[in-house]
Amino acid sequence: MSALDKNYPAADWIEMLRLRYPCERELDRTLIRKMKLRSGPAYAPVILEALVAGTQSLLEDSIQDAFELTDARWLSGGASKLQMQFRLHWNQPGIGWTDTPMVLRMEPAESITESSRLREFQVIKAIDKEVPTPQVFWVDAEGTFLPYPAIVYGSDEDVAAMLNRHAMQGFPGELRTFICSLADINSFSMDMCQHITTSTHARRHIELLLKRNVFLIPLDRNRQRYRFHRVFQEYLRNETDRLLSQAERRNTLARARSQGLLAQWTRPPR
Repeated sequence: MSALDKNYPAADWIEMLRLRYPCERELDRTLIRKMKLRSGPAYAPVILEALVAGTQSLLEDSIQDAFELTDARWLSGGASKLQMQFRLHWNQPGIGWTDTPMVLRMEPAESITESSRLREFQVIKAIDKEVPTPQVFWVDAEGTFLPYPAIVYGSDEDVAAMLNRHAMQGFPGELRTFICSLADINSFSMDMCQHITTSTHARRHIELLLKRNVFLIPLDRNRQRYRFHRVFQEYLRNETDRLLSQAERRNTLARARSQGLLAQWTRPPR
């Protein structure tokens, strides 16, 4: 039996894997594509100009109307994806001419794991207006226009508006203040919250947030430590600028440090 070179997988070996490990159609297509690309050209970093050109082609195919793509730049923090931020001046259906901030998220060539951009697009569409997520506009599921599969999202500004509308607006002032008091704390326990916030109703507030599923992520199996979802935490920090004084934030930070918690300001306190 000849040695198998997994850098250049043969078609019959790929087919054997498909038969041995059957999966749903879209995932099957995605994994086959990944295997076939192994024997392709050597890795080369993607330049910003290539993303701009590919996005331009995707938009020309999708919009079929006049538009202008401007202010394209790299966006960091992509969680294993290449990201490009840009603005699109276009005639948006149902809205008219508008200037929309957008983000392109593309699979990198060197990705170890593989997921379907089409399925991601479909899931985000399905939960639109139910769960705070950036709006999705277009998907290049097979890398037809871009170097690799990609999705064009709206910006996180839309998420912040939805967070205020759905997550925070119905909360009484005391609960909003309590939540914002934790905005600069990267993780916390239920027992520590009363000391950090000085609220006598801290446990009740946390239990209510958990009951309503308001972006609290457990950090251990026993659900003793939590953190806020990072997008929600960033939103809370902006709210905190409005609701709490810098002195109150400094005092909260000092109490958190006395409990051995990691607290981090997004901006230096004035």
